Amino acid sequence: MLTESVASKARVLLDIMRETEADQEELLQLALQKRPAILGNKTEELNEIVSREYRLLSQMKNTEKRRAAVVSETAVEAGVPVEELTLFALAERLPETVAAELGAVRDSILKVADLLKTENAINGSLLETQLSYTGMMLDLFGSTEDPINNFYGSDGKSSGPEGKRNNIFDANV
Repeated sequence: MLTESVASKARVLLDIMRETEADQEELLQLALQKRPAILGNKTEELNEIVSREYRLLSQMKNTEKRRAAVVSETAVEAGVPVEELTLFALAERLPETVAAELGAVRDSILKVADLLKTENAINGSLLETQLSYTGMMLDLFGSTEDPINNFYGSDGKSSGPEGKRNNIFDANV
């Protein structure tokens, strides 16, 4: 068992980890909200979600700094090198209830992080597809052979012979 001071710091660490868990769950919810915004081409909604994500990530960065400081203090008080003070090493020295809580929160954080990774990969793929589609649509309206005299004239009406376009398609959608 560790000293009461170290046990107290472990409870502070547990609270910080719970904050991290809540923040990650909120980040996951934002990632889930992104998909319909991407698919619906709702740019304003997507911008708002991304803005909220950045604020949350900034908050999480501060939480991580607090966690690192508590771990460093705990390691010094426990007489253990900070690089050797893992959650498992700390849990072995704590009362069983606190150790179990630390383990449960850790498992939850890892599970949410895995879900977040999967959702972000899906959203990234959707965004890439949307960008490819947008690029292809821009190619439809602009000729790569003659950028001045493309399909649309300066008056906004078709400028070429009926049905003839000078576009070169090199897009995968």
